[in-house]
Amino acid sequence: MRCLYFLLSTALCSPIYRSEVKNIPEMLAQLLDATTTSYTNTTQTREIFELSSRISDITTGKITPIQTINQGLSILSTLQNKTSLQRAIAVVSAGLVPQNILTLLNPSNPINSYTNTNPPPNTPIYPKSPQDAPYDIPEPNLLAALYIPPSFTCTKTPILLVPGTADPAGTTFSFSYSKLLQTNTTTPVWINVPNVSLSDIQDNAQYIAYAINYLSTQCKRTIGVLGWSQGALDTQWALKY
Repeated sequence: MRCLYFLLSTALCSPIYRSEVKNIPEMLAQLLDATTTSYTNTTQTREIFELSSRISDITTGKITPIQTINQGLSILSTLQNKTSLQRAIAVVSAGLVPQNILTLLNPSNPINSYTNTNPPPNTPIYPKSPQDAPYDIPEPNLLAALYIPPSFTCTKTPILLVPGTADPAGTTFSFSYSKLLQTNTTTPVWINVPNVSLSDIQDNAQYIAYAINYLSTQCKRTIGVLGWSQGALDTQWALKY
């Protein structure tokens, strides 16, 4: 997602903002329209069209995603001296993105939802202890932001995944760390912080603190937390304050 926003801002005279589009396919359509009407750099215009074509190829099965980590690392090692657009084209062309990439990037995808329906906590955790800092975000909102995958089980150690700035958690983790952490001993779950973590850190931290208390209470065990980028800072704030 962040890569596409960056491409828009660097490759177009008039950037397309996330608030102006509903989903990634619509964003790509506006990108191409803006390119043909307002941009004059023929090289980058051609590259944008090529990127759009390669994305279409990957989603329709014309490009087969790679199957091994070694293949991926080998391809990535060749991209140091390329522009952002050239890197994006190479990554997509090599099959380094899944066939459902447009679905995963869509902010309205259920994996990115912060209106989930989760069971209420077994014991009061709002706050968990009288000595804990009080919440000022309603408890139903805090609970709904937690996305619990169908594969989640309390028989394993929960690992809470916390996303970075402007990146939905589902898009960030669903086909990366969530797969790596689905093991015999760990089970992943993530927090979809509303406004994609662009709100005040004190608000973001409340969602994380609640999720930690909720998961540890429901599963009756210590959990792990993995934060990426701002997610690590938000987690530190949640643990300290």
